Amino acid sequence: MTGHMCEMVLAQAGVGGGGAGGVGGGGGGGLPWWVVVPLTAVVMLTIAAHVLAVQSAEMPASRRRIRLANGMLMLVTTPMLAFAVTVSHRGSPRAFAAAWVLVMALLAMIVFLALLDIANTVRLNARERAALGREAAEALARDAARARAERSGGGGRGGVGGGTEGSDGRPA
Repeated sequence: MTGHMCEMVLAQAGVGGGGAGGVGGGGGGGLPWWVVVPLTAVVMLTIAAHVLAVQSAEMPASRRRIRLANGMLMLVTTPMLAFAVTVSHRGSPRAFAAAWVLVMALLAMIVFLALLDIANTVRLNARERAALGREAAEALARDAARARAERSGGGGRGGVGGGTEGSDGRPA
């Protein structure tokens, strides 16, 4: 008799394999809603704060668009994942399969956008490196032209021990 009562209490609390099921219980293999819903709320608030931060951050427009789209997808995926690990276990096998297929598809889209963000970052980095290379080449050409002009125009100065230049060739 005591074993039967323990099974009933565990089933009503959502622990164990058997149970009454339903939305309020935890039976049927899914996690209890009272565990999943608060965690889902915290995750969604964190994602929403990140999306708001991305909107106001200074970054290239292409990066902002990709990250905003990814954040919005995460906001949609999080409650779907919560549904898949709680409620869908209590319904039909069709609801269970549909929920998990949708979650996997949304996760694949999130990973795809993350890879797109990586490719975009590589593209932006290559463009920035090319611009820095051009700037360095222009600065080097200016410095070389200035050095040639100083050598050809300042013939009266210099000599051994007669100049006022430092060790780098600039006036002291």
